[in-house]
Amino acid sequence: MNRSAGLRSVRAVDARSPRGAARAVAVLAVLTVLFGLGACRRPAKAAAPSTDELVLELGGDGIPIAELLRRAEAAQRDRPEIEVPPIPEPPAPPQRTRLEYLADGETLSTFCQRVLGQSRRWQEVQELNGLSDEDLRRLAPGTPIRVPVD
Repeated sequence: MNRSAGLRSVRAVDARSPRGAARAVAVLAVLTVLFGLGACRRPAKAAAPSTDELVLELGGDGIPIAELLRRAEAAQRDRPEIEVPPIPEPPAPPQRTRLEYLADGETLSTFCQRVLGQSRRWQEVQELNGLSDEDLRRLAPGTPIRVPVD
């Protein structure tokens, strides 16, 4: 089987830096997968490789594969961890409201009974208007109150 079919060139990789070492290991792994285990090796003789052998020379300075692997592992170890912040919940869509006015002698509970038909919704209306318990005691007739539109 001719394993060099379709292979146009093998580019030299500078393995002297940690990034280059990692790239060299990645190239070696890809070529090993593409051309089969054991195909990426230096021929024993100085003769030209046969058509089914692939010679991969990394950087040209003779750095042993074990050193390349050590550098790649060190580069991987020294890489800072990236913390991904959690995705915030989208804000709730704004609630549709309408404006009503407090009548003479009404509490928030009786107001809710008149306007919404349910006196128990007074806490919902209190929260919607940002009223404190102290504010509830000071409500005067004619005070504008926002109520939810159902």
